[in-house]
Formats: sequence, C-alpha cells, structure tokens
Amino acid sequence: MNLIIYAIPFFFLFIGVELLITKMRKLSYYRFNDAVTNLSLGIGSTVTGVFLKTLTVLVYIKLYEISPLNGTIPNTWWVYLLLFLGADFFLLLVSPAGTRNKCDVGQPCRTSSKRGV
Repeated sequence: MNLIIYAIPFFFLFIGVELLITKMRKLSYYRFNDAVTNLSLGIGSTVTGVFLKTLTVLVYIKLYEISPLNGTIPNTWWVYLLLFLGADFFLLLVSPAGTRNKCDVGQPCRTSSKRGV
C-alpha cells in the first residue's frame, strides 16, 4: 500500500484551507506567480522523471537483447543470490571512495584520516 497516494488529496486540502485562512485574515503569505512556478516545476520534474525512467528501461532491454550472456546464465536461486551479493559488494567498494576527499568551494582539498584531522 502506497501511503503517498492517499496523502496527496489531504495535501491539497490543507493547502486550500491555508489559502482560505490567509485570505480571510488578509495576510500575504502566498503569491500567485510563486505558486504557479512551484506547481509547474513539480509537474515538469514528474514528467521528466517518467521519460527518463522509460528511457532507462528501454536501454536495459536493448542491452539485454544484444548481450552475449543472454541465455547462458541459469535461472536459479543461487545465481540471484550471487548477483545480489556481488552488486552489494561492489557498491560497498565504490561508496567510500566518493566520501574520502572533503573539498569545499574555494578551499584546498583535505583527505580524512583515522586521527580525526
């Protein structure tokens, strides 16, 4: 069950209640152009995400079709376990490499050490 789907109507309901209260109290918390911009960016981000995910799936399908390993790996439980552990292992190898160097904009890079320097 995806709770986000059920939360969306309440999200819009509470935005409407907040807008109504700010109009009744004559407060200027919202500007129409900002609201339109935020909604447009959200919709654009969602549409872009759908296209990128579709493109990713199509690329994976094409790579699967042209792969020389297609059909040579058995479809058994131990193969899935081995692939899962292998992917987890390589992710573990790669992820510390991205956080090893601490570089700030305009500052020289410093490497972290075990002494806390």
